[in-house]
Amino acid sequence: MSDLLSIVRKNFGKNLLEEKVHNQRRVYMEIPPEFIRRASEFLFSQMKMRFAIASGVDEKEWMEIVYHFSFDREGLLLNLRVKLDKKNPRIDTIADIVTGAKWIERELNELLGIEFEGNDDMRNLLLSDAYRGSEYPLRKHD
Repeated sequence: MSDLLSIVRKNFGKNLLEEKVHNQRRVYMEIPPEFIRRASEFLFSQMKMRFAIASGVDEKEWMEIVYHFSFDREGLLLNLRVKLDKKNPRIDTIADIVTGAKWIERELNELLGIEFEGNDDMRNLLLSDAYRGSEYPLRKHD
């Protein structure tokens, strides 16, 4: 695992804002939102990691997305954390890099109101078409 993480650390360089080793099989790395495309391209295309899913969370002061990449041969789950402006949560899409991200980006848009710039298919996935953007079901309300 350490060799793999060393390669990732070197590639991310100054874009690695924080790292937390949860256990020997799960590592969290915080990166700036503007680095998500480059990081995803590196992990998915060059390191041959599998994109498992992304999770969205409404934190008190920001919106957070955690992109979960799995290196199955090593049994490692690498979790990329990005923090977004809560008042205007926007990030570039990775769906053109990782096709499997298309639906989860739609879900995060629909339920949390996160905008994925460059994803041209933001149709509702879970809610009716009549339910559009006035209230997001997974956002915390003051």
